Amino acid sequence: MAETKDVIVSRTFDAPLDKVWALWTDAEMVKQWWGPQYFTAPTVRMDFTVGGEFALCMHGAAGPGMPESDYWNAGTYKEIEPMKRIVQEMTFADADGKPVPASYYHMPGDWPDTQTVTTVFEEVEPGKTKVTVTETGIPAGMGEGAGMGWQQQFDKIVGLLA
Repeated sequence: MAETKDVIVSRTFDAPLDKVWALWTDAEMVKQWWGPQYFTAPTVRMDFTVGGEFALCMHGAAGPGMPESDYWNAGTYKEIEPMKRIVQEMTFADADGKPVPASYYHMPGDWPDTQTVTTVFEEVEPGKTKVTVTETGIPAGMGEGAGMGWQQQFDKIVGLLA
């Protein structure tokens, strides 16, 4: 197996913990921020319970040298500690939520079958919430791009909270 690394990103949002938590736990809210800049999330299916499954579609519009395309992730909620922590096991998937290798989407690098995404929520002061996302199983050469994708999602969340 190729070398992988953890990607860790944090952001403190100018919003109370319950409002930030809702952005991760409600499918309609996730649709508004899932995916990096220039991507939308037309389909988000979530059974937000321990053992529940999810499927998320990122839709990329056509651009210079890039065709319009959909990218799916699916997985299972492994741990949910309300208002504190969410642990998900995630994989690339097809539109039916069935796991596919990263090569299905022409992703470079030697990706493991699953990645683990741990999201920690912390009220740092009244009305301010720090979110830290740790994604494990990212090929070593893909860490910077994965981190940038999470930061762009955080930017979308800032806009939603404004």
